[in-house]
Amino acid sequence: MARNDNDDSALLRVINVPARGIGKGSVDKLSTWAAEARSSIWSALEKRIDDLPPRAKEGARALVGIVNTIRELAKSEGMARALDWLVEETGYRHHLRQTVDDPLELDMRLGVVDDLVDTARTLGASGQSSLDAFLDSLALRDREQEKSDDGSPAITLLTMHAAKGLEFKVAFIVGMEEGTLPHQKSIASEDDDRPDSDAIEEERRLAYVGFTRARERLILSYARERTRYGRTEKQTMSRFLEEAGSDAFYVTDSADATPADPEMGKEMMRQIRARLGSEGSGGSRPPWWEETEG
Repeated sequence: MARNDNDDSALLRVINVPARGIGKGSVDKLSTWAAEARSSIWSALEKRIDDLPPRAKEGARALVGIVNTIRELAKSEGMARALDWLVEETGYRHHLRQTVDDPLELDMRLGVVDDLVDTARTLGASGQSSLDAFLDSLALRDREQEKSDDGSPAITLLTMHAAKGLEFKVAFIVGMEEGTLPHQKSIASEDDDRPDSDAIEEERRLAYVGFTRARERLILSYARERTRYGRTEKQTMSRFLEEAGSDAFYVTDSADATPADPEMGKEMMRQIRARLGSEGSGGSRPPWWEETEG
């Protein structure tokens, strides 16, 4: 949540954990306001915090303070200090003792908290004290753990922010729609609906990071309709797919279960890499390329 406040699912996981008076009714209000403003729930919370009931308002202000303090502490003193403060400030260990009845599960969950703090300290000692370094380390560790569990095929579900530096034989990227990727906030400002070129460029770089996580096969999808906050709306294909060029993809409808020819897939991946600057004779590599390759 501290790394990406547009992540609604992350916000909903922590908004009332430990309990801070933001009940289901208040969460539903925030979701409705976000849908009306076409914004993230966090943005709606910050802008309409005074419209919440008194208890929820107090809890929301506390949450905003917590998230902002984590960011500040991570930058100024490192993630180990930020986590120590977070656990203490939220009373998270006490929360676990009050809500987890099974002694074995309680020991495990308390151990996870201690392990996270130890990981942050270890990274800090090696000069990697930032929030990004901490979360990226956890993503890598989880991936290695999944590999070693039983050796059976598995799917890793993660955001493109967390995928930086990782590579997969096959990658699926879903939600390639205007308003999702690129995000609605990057497409137009709330004030004058003018495109924000810097924000669009950042979203474009993020999309290319996702594309280059695939070593052999890249599967992209977008929906004709999507339901958010109880509203079903028509969707438009992401401009990033149009920029890449439809001839670089094998295009199929969801009703068509026919797989693409493997050789055709390899040729398409070659074309995509060429367009992203890794091959071909046309021009220099774009500025984001060195980072994604590294």
